[in-house]
Amino acid sequence: MSDRYGATNIFNHIERDVLYTQEDFIVWRLDNRGSIGFGHAFETPIAGELGPAALDDQLAGVEYLKSLPYVDADRICTDGKSFGGFLTLYALTHKPDVFRCGVDGSGPTDWLSYDTIYTERYMGIPNENQEGYAATKLVDQVDQLQVRPLLIHGLADTNVHLQNTVNLMEAMMAIDKPFDFVPLPNSDHHYGGDGLVAALSESVDYFLRHIGNQEVEQ
Repeated sequence: MSDRYGATNIFNHIERDVLYTQEDFIVWRLDNRGSIGFGHAFETPIAGELGPAALDDQLAGVEYLKSLPYVDADRICTDGKSFGGFLTLYALTHKPDVFRCGVDGSGPTDWLSYDTIYTERYMGIPNENQEGYAATKLVDQVDQLQVRPLLIHGLADTNVHLQNTVNLMEAMMAIDKPFDFVPLPNSDHHYGGDGLVAALSESVDYFLRHIGNQEVEQ
């Protein structure tokens, strides 16, 4: 465990946090169960169904935030990349009354479409855990969305394949659910260069539109 704030490889924390705080947003982060670096006991509650334990922990953190006098409980949002993108969408579909909006960066939307070395480590073999896979198949849960998410994906992503986001958009379009989509040409799973600039700036503009106190120039 590392009780510190600093550079990581997760969605370029530092750059993102600077941009958010410059727009007067509060940035808050919690290591939910399943996070690495806390030992086996902290990791095992997510076995069999990625999502519920992690979201429960985030919701506990949200309750703490609501107790702070300077936090507007009606303007709490979420964002994340990769598994964080999945968790953002999972939160928006399972607790739409808690989160005002959210940014999904390259998140898996169906664990059957992700690589086996990661997925089966936590979810088990699909034919032996059909309920777990079905419960975390976000493309089948878009009817629960009550917000307009921002979806970001690198078009050259060989880790979480673009098809995850394409399938999600197709499911949303089928039932007239609105969304915003930012494709990153030639970007893989690790945004860099112009792709990173676009992802971060679009995320900031998205939050300004949905929870900010000012209009965003179009």
